[in-house]
Amino acid sequence: MCARYSIDATPNELVEFFVLVNEPPIPARQFNLAPTDDILIVRQTEAGREAELARWGLLPWWAKDKKEGVKAINARADGLWSKPTYRDASAKGRRCLVPTTGFFEWTAGEGGKDPWLFQRAGGGLYAMAGLWERWRDKKDGDKVVETATIVTCAPNGPMSAFHDRMPVVLDEENWDLWLDPSATEADLAPLLIAPPDELLVPIRVSRAVNSVKNTGRDCVAPL
Repeated sequence: MCARYSIDATPNELVEFFVLVNEPPIPARQFNLAPTDDILIVRQTEAGREAELARWGLLPWWAKDKKEGVKAINARADGLWSKPTYRDASAKGRRCLVPTTGFFEWTAGEGGKDPWLFQRAGGGLYAMAGLWERWRDKKDGDKVVETATIVTCAPNGPMSAFHDRMPVVLDEENWDLWLDPSATEADLAPLLIAPPDELLVPIRVSRAVNSVKNTGRDCVAPL
């Protein structure tokens, strides 16, 4: 599962890493992103890869209320083409990259929970697999709300000590395939697996991240 993550990167670093054609908007809660926040996603357009903000928690067109998105912050890889919530986005090519420099998991500690940031070995950006949707809020004059979810899979070896799910991390060489709207379930299934054990390393960080009220760099400060 992935219920909190961070993006410790500048707009220029994001443009360079993802080869973006626009300047990405930085999320307001960059160091402690939580469900229902606006998160950064990268989509393929005719002009190239573009970065936009979307509300974290996927809302299919038939969802009655914005609050329902909390139930869909993660999408199991084995249900993308079968679960009603994710089926349309998967089949119709509404796939995206979710930039991050680390997601959080927790272990029991003395007097509370200890947070761990799963960073790329050596640090830096990487891409989680995601889906996005457009939803009309009939309670707000049919306002269009863009939403997104992070795809998860069974954990690799290091992650299994923390949780039974983890985000799908996409190799750069597979970004174009994941973003290709014509790609089929058979094309994409080989991508929906845990990353190599050595790709990500858990770093224990400050308990500041335990509260969603905290949004500063101290949330990713190593101990």
